[in-house]
Amino acid sequence: MQKLRTILQSNIFYIGLIIFLVVYVIYFTKIKDYTSIYSDETRIEGIVTKIVVNEDNVKLTLDSKEDIIATYYYDDEKEIENLKLGIKVAVEGNLREPLGNSIPNVFNYKKYLETKKIYYLFTAKQINILDNNVSFLYRIKNFLITKCDQIDSLGYIKSLVLGINEIDDNIYDIYKVNGIMHLFAISGMHISLVANVLLKLLKKMLKNKDVIMIIIIIVLFFYTKLIGFTPSVLRSLYMYIFIWFNKRFKLSLSNTRILILITIIMLIFNPFYIYDIGFLYSMSTSLGLIIYSKSLDNGNKIISSLKISFIANIFSLPISINNNYEVNLLTLIINVIAVPLITYIIYPICLLVLLLPIFYPLLKITIIFLETVSKLFYSIKVFIITIPKMSMFLIFIYYLLLFLIVRYNKRYYKILLLFILVFSKYHIFLDSNTYVYFLDVGQGDSSLIVTPHRKDIILIDTGGIYNNNYPIENIITFLKSMGFNKIDYLILTHGDYDHMGYSTYLVNNYKVDKVFFNKESYSNLELELIDVLKDKDIYYQNKIKTLDISNSRLYFLNEEYYGNENDDSLVIYMKLNNYKFLFMGDASIKVENDLIKKYNLQNIDILKVGHHGSKTSSSKYFINYISPKYSIISVGKNNLFGHPNQEVLKNLNDSKVLRTDINGSIEFKIKKSKLEVKYYSP
Repeated sequence: MQKLRTILQSNIFYIGLIIFLVVYVIYFTKIKDYTSIYSDETRIEGIVTKIVVNEDNVKLTLDSKEDIIATYYYDDEKEIENLKLGIKVAVEGNLREPLGNSIPNVFNYKKYLETKKIYYLFTAKQINILDNNVSFLYRIKNFLITKCDQIDSLGYIKSLVLGINEIDDNIYDIYKVNGIMHLFAISGMHISLVANVLLKLLKKMLKNKDVIMIIIIIVLFFYTKLIGFTPSVLRSLYMYIFIWFNKRFKLSLSNTRILILITIIMLIFNPFYIYDIGFLYSMSTSLGLIIYSKSLDNGNKIISSLKISFIANIFSLPISINNNYEVNLLTLIINVIAVPLITYIIYPICLLVLLLPIFYPLLKITIIFLETVSKLFYSIKVFIITIPKMSMFLIFIYYLLLFLIVRYNKRYYKILLLFILVFSKYHIFLDSNTYVYFLDVGQGDSSLIVTPHRKDIILIDTGGIYNNNYPIENIITFLKSMGFNKIDYLILTHGDYDHMGYSTYLVNNYKVDKVFFNKESYSNLELELIDVLKDKDIYYQNKIKTLDISNSRLYFLNEEYYGNENDDSLVIYMKLNNYKFLFMGDASIKVENDLIKKYNLQNIDILKVGHHGSKTSSSKYFINYISPKYSIISVGKNNLFGHPNQEVLKNLNDSKVLRTDINGSIEFKIKKSKLEVKYYSP
């Protein structure tokens, strides 16, 4: 034991472990290609460990030879009424690989699944129950889930006690913006509360401290297994075990070193935890609170709560920025209210209600109070600051300065830390490059133009065909990740859903200065949007001919009225740093011919191909005339329309064709006089 104590107290040991860990994580997450156990299976058997019921489908997580998520689309809810946790099922269908993010900086579903060691999805055509007998643990969980469903329509008991989030999405988004969403994920707070209650009870019955601790650890282990071994829960469990082990065997390890050891063990077990938000939040906030633990309790509970909230937020700030791309300056105050309310009132009442449902009205009152306060803070938008994604270099400097502040507590390190945050917010305005993005929104169109020093942000169309691969929030998330506070000009080429279906949501949830429509008549979608624009007092206009932006001008070429949405699309021409761009909307061959007669459109550098590559557009004559160097086709993967048409692709033979269904979002960067192209393949 003395030798172990010596090793665990050696700085060289920790330096060596950290170096090994960095190499290990980089190798397994960036270099090594994982080979799944699955290949082309059409039938998979497994134990159901998670059930998520949606409007028209059910997702089953199966514990098989490798964990997998199976999705089954049902016509009648009776088809799935016998499904429960712990049963053994066989699913028949087809394997498919999960997609990553095809728009920069948005949620990456593939990496999220990798943190759970899931590498394949399964589309099930049939589900057969093989064995209805479930283990004791799953019987308990099924019983608790059923009871939660019967007594709590708001989903708080499930979330706080079982770790199953069914809180209303709108309320959950408010909690997220307010910076308190972590309070609804089972973490150290819950584990500590359960452990402390058990400790007080067992002390009255037993005198042997080791026996008491072993019983508590066993109970905590089964509780964490019951709710699922999430990274934040595992960190709490390991911390509890290691601290007891440290005291029991007098290893004299600091809590900081214990946390480092736990981090290393967890990342060796699963290096993809490095992408797990819960893991990152848990480790960073725990580190901060451990380091400053001695200064947190000064007798004044309000001051102590403010300190805890401040330290937790400072140590997790880069993680918050790179996941939410905004910071609510009121989070400190909100946490002072929310942390004790949820920890000492709502969570215990949730446990009480499970035993005695008669107390549910009391729970509902506290929840209504929490939601009301949260909505009030959320409504004060002036304190919500958008901050673009921080680079790994800036994050490294940030935590290095935090380390120096902890070590030396010098004022100039604190000033430098503040400077890093200010620089993170405003450095985008130093960028003198021009950017044009063709965003992957599935079967639809959306393009973004960013002029030097972020003087103009122009969004052409929003897309609008919603599914799990192209959630409506992606465009807003991307805009925030780039540090944009608003869209200066929203240009809607025409009133079809696949071009402007997201526009109302966008205007309701993001600042837009001006909106431009196409011709004199409006579609139903456009009329719905106009009602919102009027309510928000946002300027809008149709029949626009030109739009001046920084060092350039947008020309709206299609001035004829054809009487249908596609042909009446706005056709936009612009020249950026001598590179010619042409956006065709959904204009047909007839419009193309009229444009050739009226304008000199030769030698186009970048063409946004008309109507997603449909045969109704992009005639050979038109393509030969404009001679595009790059041709962008915005199209959905395996779409029902057969886009792009093979004849159109043939017409584009002499052009470099880029497709959002293959290449993902496409970025053109104009740096001085050089054009650079980058893809974001899913």
